[in-house]
Amino acid sequence: MLRHVQHCNINCRDLERSVAFYRDEIGLTPLVRTSPEPQDGRGFGIDGPAQWDAWMMSDGRANPVIDLLEWKTPSPTGTPHTAPGALGMTALRLATPAVDGPTTRLDPDGTRLELEPGDEVRLLGVDINVADVTASSEWYRRALGLEPSAEGLAVPGDEFEIRFRAGTNHEPAYAEANHLGIFRMAFLVDRADAAVEALRHSGVECPDPVWLDMGPTIPIDGLWAAFFRDLDGTCLEFIESPAPQREVPEDHD
Repeated sequence: MLRHVQHCNINCRDLERSVAFYRDEIGLTPLVRTSPEPQDGRGFGIDGPAQWDAWMMSDGRANPVIDLLEWKTPSPTGTPHTAPGALGMTALRLATPAVDGPTTRLDPDGTRLELEPGDEVRLLGVDINVADVTASSEWYRRALGLEPSAEGLAVPGDEFEIRFRAGTNHEPAYAEANHLGIFRMAFLVDRADAAVEALRHSGVECPDPVWLDMGPTIPIDGLWAAFFRDLDGTCLEFIESPAPQREVPEDHD
């Protein structure tokens, strides 16, 4: 059902400041910008219009990428969880030549990055704190078809690893789509409607897919996406593989 992890979304307060950090301090490359006009925010759980400005930050591979996103409407809210036992996606893991040994870094908004040395920059995976590691592992395997990896689970054939950690204080996963920090993880699928039906068949509630305009800077008219939650309320997303529809304008950054 799933092709691969397409991106992890990190909400930031100042896009240009965060792009500079991930580019200059971590070594990622700005790949493509999405900056659409305001649109219906119901797919994101937003009551009213939604608008964002974002850069897809790449390690040189087509996927996964970081969807580094600044919300324009509504404005960013909250702060990334600082308690180590908070539920939800708590850290993104990367390899980078910028460090000599394993270390923890915070981005400009306080989002935690777990870095380890490597000859080149690589997005390695994401850590998700859960109330019950066994129950969550079973849920991700049953609902999404993930398979065991070295230290967690992964989409079959995918190198991006999802690790589960036991949440200790049960501070909830982020509820609002515009909450600062790592909010959602997106899986690429062939058909969003078919993926939603399969998810429902496994007993997971999931709204119908919604059409998202992605703005004029990428060669598609938009895409179908569906947003749903895991056992602890962490936001996950299906993205339907889009077909190119238009020419891309030259980079105007």
